Amino acid sequence: MTRRTLVLAALLAVCASAPGQTLRATTGLVLIGEVMTVDADVVQMRLAWPEPGIRQISRSALTLASQYDALAVVTPNEAAARERLADECLRIGLPAQAMAELRRAASLSPEADSLGRLRERIRNVQDRIAKALFERARHAEAGGRLGAAQLDYMALVRDASDAELLLRADEGIKRLDARMQQQLAGTPRPRADLASMAIRAQRLQSRALDALGRNRDYRQALLLMAEAWDTVCDTAPDPARDPTFGETRDAVRRKLVELHLALGRDALAVGDVDGALWHAGNARELEPQRAAGADLHRAAVHVQLSTGFDLTSG
Repeated sequence: MTRRTLVLAALLAVCASAPGQTLRATTGLVLIGEVMTVDADVVQMRLAWPEPGIRQISRSALTLASQYDALAVVTPNEAAARERLADECLRIGLPAQAMAELRRAASLSPEADSLGRLRERIRNVQDRIAKALFERARHAEAGGRLGAAQLDYMALVRDASDAELLLRADEGIKRLDARMQQQLAGTPRPRADLASMAIRAQRLQSRALDALGRNRDYRQALLLMAEAWDTVCDTAPDPARDPTFGETRDAVRRKLVELHLALGRDALAVGDVDGALWHAGNARELEPQRAAGADLHRAAVHVQLSTGFDLTSG
């Protein structure tokens, strides 16, 4: 039996015998055991892994999501207690968990007045998320990150109930769509040597594909493909002068979108939410008509809302 197999077997044995809670430290360390008590600063846990015994763990040493997991275990399943947990989630920046706990509190509340108040609180959290996304979109647009801005405007439209905010977001979506389409159209350049530009872009694309084929080097491929796109992006295709230039331009753009989406998914898989959002925004800017990047952006925002999202941002 290999060393790796022995380690995996030991982990499985610990997981099978452990009381059942798994928390993650900000360093990446995994703690398996039973949460006993939680206060404002410390989680007390009876550990089964990595070392058996009772341990005091600073809450600040745990990820926000794990702080919630610990609190959820020790919180009574009563409407008032779950609502207090929702308040704590909002305080530390976990709006997704806050909404989940408010919904749980609503399901446990027998009184109509209390139920209505909790539903209003849920709408309030949704609107706070929408306003934070709106401010982030506004700053992204001002900074020239058009794809990222449009995706944030689109994200808030799905859940917000504030009519004025929805109208302003819709205006932003349309405004950015027009700007991105104009940007992608390029500028006619009568003196440009379209053939030589296309050849340079094709060579860079070939090097990018070679980097993918030989070493699966997506980052190097992205750099090369971005350079290829920079070669042709600001020049409008002219079929009468060079019928192949437009085809080359479109092929480079499509491959660059594919690379951004692949790297964005990889970033999200390892918890790099900012990286995923950056790639999603770039993909959107390159192909707004295909809604490129929208699914990746949606997934990244969902992760943000459940791992740490500042409702006062912007």
